[in-house]
Amino acid sequence: MKSLLIHSADLNSANRNHAYPMSSFPGQEKASFWRKLVSALRAFILGSEFKHYLKTEAEFQASVVRCLNELSRAIDGRDERNDDDLRLSLHALERRIGDALDLVRTELAEKQTLLEQRQLEQETRLRTLDSVARGLEAIVSQLSAPAQPCRNDALTENQPQAAQTASPADYGYLLLENRFRGERQEIIERLRPYADFFSNAVVPVLEIGSGRGELQTVFREAGVLSYALELDPAMAQCCRNGGFDVRVEDGIEHLLHAADASLGGIIAIQVIEHLTREQLTRLLRLGLQKVVPGGRVVFETINTESLSALCHNYFRDPSHVWPLHPETMRYLMDLAGYVNLEVKKLSAYPAQAMLQEVSFSSAVTP
Repeated sequence: MKSLLIHSADLNSANRNHAYPMSSFPGQEKASFWRKLVSALRAFILGSEFKHYLKTEAEFQASVVRCLNELSRAIDGRDERNDDDLRLSLHALERRIGDALDLVRTELAEKQTLLEQRQLEQETRLRTLDSVARGLEAIVSQLSAPAQPCRNDALTENQPQAAQTASPADYGYLLLENRFRGERQEIIERLRPYADFFSNAVVPVLEIGSGRGELQTVFREAGVLSYALELDPAMAQCCRNGGFDVRVEDGIEHLLHAADASLGGIIAIQVIEHLTREQLTRLLRLGLQKVVPGGRVVFETINTESLSALCHNYFRDPSHVWPLHPETMRYLMDLAGYVNLEVKKLSAYPAQAMLQEVSFSSAVTP
């Protein structure tokens, strides 16, 4: 903090020394006899006028010192006011700059979020286009290659000629899968954990609903012995072109004719939501009979507890019959006699995509 003028050394000296005693001169008390005599003669000769002069001089000096004191106070006060005004101006400027920076940061954050959303949408569209293009390539390849026979498409000589004429395959559902199911390699990576469920199987594991063959790819890479059933001929042909044992059969009918305890396990990926209640009950009962003791039965379905999965995934497929709640499936399997039931929620949405909890005051009514 700077020193004030009112406290300066020069002004303090003026305040101390501006006045002298009117009855004598400085040093008169200690002067010699002759000096005192000279002073007395000078005072006698000058008389009252000299005393008046001394008084007037003292008053003048006192007035000058008082003016200097007031002037010093005025200057110091003005400097303090100027400092206060300057500090206030700087503080106001800092606040305006801070508010402007906050506004810019907010706008930049909003634009960054918008750009990230658009980037994510574009990446999703690119993956969808890539999946569709690969699916079209597979379909073109199937149309140009001779069909490989499946286990139940051999015709007898007694069948009519019309039955022996192959009807063109319907690729509509395969195209739907290619567009909305996701890129094939992405689905393969998502299904890899299922191989661990059947790593100890010594007899074949049955997959009901092979789709494009992603799980069969996982099983083959993990060394799990398996075969699959698929009602859609186009998808079954796509899987057979990949070298998989996929048969065009109904899963429930296949289980009816299979020997008891002949399967190392059963797995169906997003199939049970396509079944009626009666079909699901029969599938659960047959699965318990046909799987070896200690084998596993796995059903994957869309998690209807998630509003996003229900709206974006479930209702997008027109062949779905009814959404199945995970606890409902646990209850139905428990009634059918299954043990060691476990619900696993896979492919979780990122935290930023979920509904956020809203905090509110206790004074807010329900």
